[in-house]
Amino acid sequence: QLNPNRVHYMFVGREAGIRRLLKAESFQSLLYKTAIVFEGSERIVEKWQLSLENIEKFDPFDVIRNNHIRVASYPYKVYIVRNKSNEPIGGMAYNFMSNMASHYNCTFTFGHKGHQNINRMPNGTWNGFIGDLISNSVDLAFWLANSPTRNSVLDFTTHAHTMSLDFFTPLPQKTIKWYGVLFVFQRDLWVSIGISTLCVVLVLFLQVREGTGDPSTFKILRIPLCSLLQQPSNNIPQKIRVLSGMFFFYSIIVNTCFSCNLAAFLTFPEMDPLPTTPEQLAQMTHVHVTVVHYAGAISDIFFKQSSSPTVLKIKERLEKTNPKEMIRALKKTAVTRNSALINFRPLGQITIAENLTLHPGFNVACISHAQKILQIH
Repeated sequence: QLNPNRVHYMFVGREAGIRRLLKAESFQSLLYKTAIVFEGSERIVEKWQLSLENIEKFDPFDVIRNNHIRVASYPYKVYIVRNKSNEPIGGMAYNFMSNMASHYNCTFTFGHKGHQNINRMPNGTWNGFIGDLISNSVDLAFWLANSPTRNSVLDFTTHAHTMSLDFFTPLPQKTIKWYGVLFVFQRDLWVSIGISTLCVVLVLFLQVREGTGDPSTFKILRIPLCSLLQQPSNNIPQKIRVLSGMFFFYSIIVNTCFSCNLAAFLTFPEMDPLPTTPEQLAQMTHVHVTVVHYAGAISDIFFKQSSSPTVLKIKERLEKTNPKEMIRALKKTAVTRNSALINFRPLGQITIAENLTLHPGFNVACISHAQKILQIH
């Protein structure tokens, strides 16, 4: 974003109108301005053509060439990297200015004083380095997304890079519930096993009653239960041995399936459901959502002005955290279940790489995919 005083303005029209226009306070502060005056009737004005041969050509980069550029930027490492002596050595903003300096033979200095708050005040004035640009305290600022209100007071370059607003979640944690054995079989299968066991008990009871006349309820129940639990059962009456043997083989099949499914359930336990898209984040109301709040930044404007139902649902339970607490917030998110942190993807990735990485193949957090909350150019 260029300071308005670093742009050359051309005013074409009648002398009286141009003089009246330049008396306005908003135009008096402009450093580079040229007036092209012509007089005549409306007919002459309609036919008048500006001849480029009679106008001295002006290179817009003359305001940069052989000059010193005062640069304001966010202090985050995606924009500028400093060494132990606090000297800039890298980052997108620094590389941009280094290439410009070598090409246009200019010098530059970086400052970060105005990044904390770039909101517009109710009286129309601006905070942060937007205000510094307007007041000619700095010449160039990195990086600001264009908006209708900003476009009216600043000159923007073409898109230099794209940054997305994503949410970070902890890795899904495995949970083994004490009642997990009930999930080994589906409900219909459990009902079928129960009905089949009940039928066998009833048949055994009738056969023993007809054969001995003195059935023992405990003995009758013991036979199918021992078969299901794979325990020995002695003194089985001869008349019911065939049915007991059939039920025994049936129990072997049931136990084999149960053991295999239980082993699979314990080996691959249920994972915590985590949102991966903004729609899922809006629907999963049990997830605690925090946003790194950059006052006046495009992300702040987005949550203030968006009318999307998905964004409004997220906004209802949104908690703000200061950018100074970004590292702590990411650490908390990485170890806390059902939590999500909204931040710009490059800033979050750099913070994770510096503070939460154990080895190159280890990912400590998940990043939303499939759809971004906000795409910024």
